[in-house]
Amino acid sequence: MNKKNIKYAILSYGNKLCTNIGDDIQSLAAIHLLKNNNIHEYVYINREELKSYTGEPVRLIMNGWFMKNLDEFPPAKNITPLFIGFHCSREFNENIIKNIEYFKRFEPIGCRDIYTQHVFAKYNIKTYFSGCLTLAFDKVTKKNDLIYTVDCSPGEPGTAIGFSQIDIPLNLRYKDAIPIKHNHKDLNIQSRFKKANELLDLYKSAKLVLTTRLHCALPCRAFGTNVIFMHKNYGKDRRFLGLEKYINGSSENAIESCAPSKMTIQKDLIINIRKQLNTTFTHLIT
Repeated sequence: MNKKNIKYAILSYGNKLCTNIGDDIQSLAAIHLLKNNNIHEYVYINREELKSYTGEPVRLIMNGWFMKNLDEFPPAKNITPLFIGFHCSREFNENIIKNIEYFKRFEPIGCRDIYTQHVFAKYNIKTYFSGCLTLAFDKVTKKNDLIYTVDCSPGEPGTAIGFSQIDIPLNLRYKDAIPIKHNHKDLNIQSRFKKANELLDLYKSAKLVLTTRLHCALPCRAFGTNVIFMHKNYGKDRRFLGLEKYINGSSENAIESCAPSKMTIQKDLIINIRKQLNTTFTHLIT
C-alpha cells in the first residue's frame, strides 16, 4: 500500500462509561507522535465500538486500557491494530483469552507495563515493554509559579486516594494550590479532547503538580514539570509495574509524599524513554 494512502485512527471515549480524561490524554500523546511523523490527518474510533466500525480501512493506534465492552473486541476487519502502550487490568483477562489468535497475528504487542506483558506471556503471545506514550511529550522549559492538586480530595467521586489526611497536609503546605479533577461526565468527543488539551497546557507550565492520577504524573515528567505522585496502592497496583522509575511515587501519607526527592527524577530517564518511544512508534507505522 502506498504510504500516502494509509489512513490512521485514534481512540476516542465519548460515552457515559468513560469519565476519566486521562484516557483522552493518552490519545493526545498518540496524535503528538503521529504529527512528529508528519501525519496530520486521522479519524477517531470509540474504544467501546471497535467491532462496529464501518468506515474506510485504517491503522488504529491501540494504546491505553482495554476495555469495558468486551463484546466489541476484536476490532472490525477494516481496522489494522497498532499495539503500543497497551494495558489490561486482570490476570485472567477475557479480552486476551477469547482473542489469543487475534493478538498472535499482530505480535509483538507493545505493553504499557510489565504486568500486561506477564498476562500475555501466559498465552505465549510475544510482547515488549513500550511504556506509556504520554512519556513522549516534548519537554517545556518555561514554567510559571502555579501549583495544582489533581484529584487529591478524598471526597471527590471517582478517586481512589486512600489518604484520609491528605487534605490537611496539602492545604497547609500548598495553600495557594489550585484543585483540578480528571473525571468529567457527559462530555462528547470534542469536549473531552478540548478538556484534555486544556489540562496538558496547565501541566506544561506549572511550578508543581501533586496528583493521584497516573496520566497526570507521566505527562508532567515528560514536560519536565515537578510532580509528586501519591497513591495508596503504589507498589501494589499492577498499572505501575515497570513505570516506577518514571513515576517516582509514594504510598506513604501526604507529608512523606511531599518530600523534595519525590518531585523530580533523573533527566536521562525521560530522554531515553522519549527517544525509545519515538523510534518504536515510527517503526510501527512504517
